[in-house]
Amino acid sequence: MKKNYLFLTFIILSLNLFAQWSSDPVSGGTPVCIAPASEQNKISIADGTNGAIIVFESYATNNSSSELYVQRINNSGQVQWGNASTPKPVCVNAAEKYLTSAIPDGNGGIYISWVDYRSAPDGEIYIQHIDNAGNPAWALNGIRVNISNNLREAYSSKLCSDGGTGVIICWTESEYNTATNLTTYSQVFAQKYNSAGTALWSAGGVQICTANGIRAAEDIIPDGSNGAIICFADTRNSNQSANDEFDNIDIYAQRISSTGALQWTTNGVAVNTQPFNQYPSNLFGQSYSSVADGAGGVILLFDDYTGDNNGPNNFYAQRLNASGARQWAAAGVPVCTADSTQFLIKTVTDGAGGMVAFFNDNRDAVPNSSASYAQRVLSNGTVGWTTNGVKIIDDAGYYASLSNDMTEDGSGNYIFNWTDPSYFLKAQKINNSGALQWGATGKDVCSNSGAFPFRGQLVKSNAGSVIINWGDNRNAESAIDIYAAKISAAGVLEGAAASTSYTTIANGNWNAPATWQGGIVPPATADVTIRNNVIVTGNASCKSLKVEKPAGSLTVNTGVNLTVQQ
Repeated sequence: MKKNYLFLTFIILSLNLFAQWSSDPVSGGTPVCIAPASEQNKISIADGTNGAIIVFESYATNNSSSELYVQRINNSGQVQWGNASTPKPVCVNAAEKYLTSAIPDGNGGIYISWVDYRSAPDGEIYIQHIDNAGNPAWALNGIRVNISNNLREAYSSKLCSDGGTGVIICWTESEYNTATNLTTYSQVFAQKYNSAGTALWSAGGVQICTANGIRAAEDIIPDGSNGAIICFADTRNSNQSANDEFDNIDIYAQRISSTGALQWTTNGVAVNTQPFNQYPSNLFGQSYSSVADGAGGVILLFDDYTGDNNGPNNFYAQRLNASGARQWAAAGVPVCTADSTQFLIKTVTDGAGGMVAFFNDNRDAVPNSSASYAQRVLSNGTVGWTTNGVKIIDDAGYYASLSNDMTEDGSGNYIFNWTDPSYFLKAQKINNSGALQWGATGKDVCSNSGAFPFRGQLVKSNAGSVIINWGDNRNAESAIDIYAAKISAAGVLEGAAASTSYTTIANGNWNAPATWQGGIVPPATADVTIRNNVIVTGNASCKSLKVEKPAGSLTVNTGVNLTVQQ
């Protein structure tokens, strides 16, 4: 038996370092919140020290009003605020509330906004600052943002950093006439708060556009100069039908300074005014459709229905510079024009003045399912990857976009997660050229058969690794908990044992990732099982080896060594 005591010592030290992370996908993650209530809609952000902060809605019973709580988990997998059974409260009044946005505060805390029905029947926007100890820094249960009259419903909001220790929030206020069944008013507003919770702009916020028509689907990004750029859907050039539908929705944008002054053309600059409807993608959900270009401008991904408002959408993108001038063709850059329906999951910056978009797409015509794709748009307005996107996931499973997320890893790569048709949570990485890095099928994150993981979310951590958290049903069918795991740049769950099982799934070369389950060639510490015809064409080694007959066979070419440790 060949032994390597130095290597074994290193593995033991590594296991102690990551002892809080669960390394086994079958056991399935480290508990973040396992309170008796059901933890549901959530948002995850980086904590600034390679950990994650997770804010979520909590329901004591199926019929109860929601409460908001928050938990922080550090780089080693240890919860920091309270414990897994008692997270920190954000807003615990008796009203129904819906989480809408969250961003880091730059000091280990978090800013959170939500829609709150404490003055029902209309929703209002509230905001809270949680400090780096997990405690509310502002008024109990948050500060009301909008101060409009009671006829208006405030139903969405987005946050961005002011470039310092404060926060800028934008939101939509609308009015609906129940007698005519028409939307009669919908406008976007913005407000800035310092870290102490003082509103710094006009009371009730700055109205972003006062032109005729209505606006919604707001998205906001920092402008790099302590202000923000806000993009929105706009009906100034559209007709409104008796069914409250519009035939020519356009997209506009406005830049607002650190003092609340509007910087671009009055009522905003046109992002896209092509015929028929265009609007910031993911109109009916949390919008992640715009990213900063790194030079004071913005790149926006949008749905385009040019030619047929009732047909499938296409994805286009446009870039505005710091002055609000369009940088690409008036119609935008085609991101995906496949004859199918796309649904945006998320966009992130590519770190080089461009954007990467992650989306679901039903072009394969598989009933009740869709694949997931990604596309990179370069800073010069050309696509960087395969036409209409690189396929990341062949079948996104039942949960589809509700369980998919993406983040850049800080090293020029992109990590994706999804829940597959077997209800296993999986992850995949692609590099900046669009090439899959973790084999054809990705990596298992949670394969616990009773967990049914969903709504996975990613936060980048250290050295190219990411923290993944998800909703989990293992403890009770009606009570959802939150679990997390950390996966390394190599696609290995942190805390993985030194000896790991590797099994073939196809005939092929030992050194080819496609030969192996999970798409990783076995390291020297692996216990290997051969169930297919495998050829060793280059030097290789493993801890143990088993060839299962009759299907399995192993051929070692002349002049090549296969070293088996035991």
